[in-house]
Amino acid sequence: MRIFLSLLLLIFVVSCSKNKKVNKRLSGTWNVVSLKVTETSTNLSHYAEATGTLQFTAEGKQTTTGNYDFAIDYHLDGNAHQVVESGTYSISESNCTLTSSQNVETPARIVYINKEDLEFELETSNSKRLQMVLKKND
Repeated sequence: MRIFLSLLLLIFVVSCSKNKKVNKRLSGTWNVVSLKVTETSTNLSHYAEATGTLQFTAEGKQTTTGNYDFAIDYHLDGNAHQVVESGTYSISESNCTLTSSQNVETPARIVYINKEDLEFELETSNSKRLQMVLKKND
């Protein structure tokens, strides 16, 4: 029993450290390089021309939470779309929960991250999945 509890504690500590490391890497301003929009009802995907930034500000060096600001413009099928939002976020493994300033939760996922590149995916309120590839601006 003592070994089981020790292993459980070790897994928890390692998991928390990884989340803090991801949060540290996420912190900063990211520029949109490419955007794929998927209709969740039909699963059809389209690439869109996109510009804009995502900014993440960690609450501290040893946290898994912070604030975010999105400002993205994209054109799809001849129509202009815009995502402008700010709020708070929290990280748990590769999942990132965004809570807007209007208190609306948006599930997101960190697909890949290193010091310079980020692949980020989020579900929008209008049944679209946005998959973004971003480069760090800092």
